[in-house]
Amino acid sequence: MRTTTPKVPRLPTRAERFALNRRACDPTHDDRDGDVEDHRTSLIRSVLAHHAPHSTGLRADFAAFEPNVSLIVSGGHTMLVHVAAELKQQFLGGTVDDAAGEAYDKVARTLGLGYPGGPAIDRLAREGDPTAVAFARPMLHDGFDTSFSGLKTAVVLERRRNPDRPVADVCASFQEAVVDTLVHKLGAVADA
Repeated sequence: MRTTTPKVPRLPTRAERFALNRRACDPTHDDRDGDVEDHRTSLIRSVLAHHAPHSTGLRADFAAFEPNVSLIVSGGHTMLVHVAAELKQQFLGGTVDDAAGEAYDKVARTLGLGYPGGPAIDRLAREGDPTAVAFARPMLHDGFDTSFSGLKTAVVLERRRNPDRPVADVCASFQEAVVDTLVHKLGAVADA
């Protein structure tokens, strides 16, 4: 008796997923083969699933709906979403590589601060000098997408070059770079 091994589909690479996300978010994309439509539906459901609880919680005290742009920053996602009406949302941009929360966790691990990284970095950043290290602000001029992987790597390299620099200064400089980047992205949406 002959046995066959079932074929398991290959998982797409990060670059392929990013390209598919881009096409899925583009309302002008001609999707003749249907690959994007399936992905677009999944992506929109994912955005709605992550965004709806946040936007509902934020507006629970308001009597009437107000159109808004929401910035969602969590462990695995950094997203800008235009909310035109209740349940009518448009994904403007998001994580290309490391999300802000992911970068916080990885930087905290590098600095020996444990998990989750956000609270520890925030606490130490209050004691540090945010101008101590001139970390670059990532992807400032790349639309509304974000990636903090390069910033995370910059922290690792800074730590190797200057192991005696106070951890509080590194935390403050890192946090300043993240917040500056996110504020810049919000400003870019407002100016668009």
